[in-house]
Formats: sequence, C-alpha cells, structure tokens
Amino acid sequence: MSKRYYLLLMLALPILASAQSPSTARAWPAPNALTMHVIIQQRPATIPAEQWKAMMLQPVNASLYPIRITQALLDTIDATQLDMRYQYIMVQE
Repeated sequence: MSKRYYLLLMLALPILASAQSPSTARAWPAPNALTMHVIIQQRPATIPAEQWKAMMLQPVNASLYPIRITQALLDTIDATQLDMRYQYIMVQE
C-alpha cells in the first residue's frame, strides 16, 4: 500500500477515537418549583416518587409523558409559571 494511505490512516484514527468519547453536553436545568410540584402530583401510584422524579427530569420523557391539567388546577396556580419544555393537556375533572 502507498505511504499516502498509511498517512491518512494515522491521521484519521485519532479523530475516529475522539468521536467515540462520551459527550460533555450541558445538563438540562431542573424545572421550577411549581412545575416540579405538578409533575409529582401526576405520578402514577405504581411508580415510586424518586423514580418518577428522575424519569421526568430526563428531556426525552418530558415530551413522552404529557402533564394533565384540569380547570380547577388552572384556577389555583399561575399557568404562566409552568415550564414550557413539558407538554400539558387539558382533561375533564
């Protein structure tokens, strides 16, 4: 094989190895206290509170599990303070 091929291989291997390292992306900030309270209140009875909290703090689960909001809840909280990263759906009481 040619020397150019070996040179290209020697340059490409460190780049490929660095692409395999874990990402150092910024952590997703936690929601505010009001949103966290609503999330905890939506916890299913079969899931422990700590597991539900850890699960809902992951960005992918914020869109997979919509938070159910009733009119009574909207009457008691300031809806503008809810974190917009989560999905909210209106449900009947």
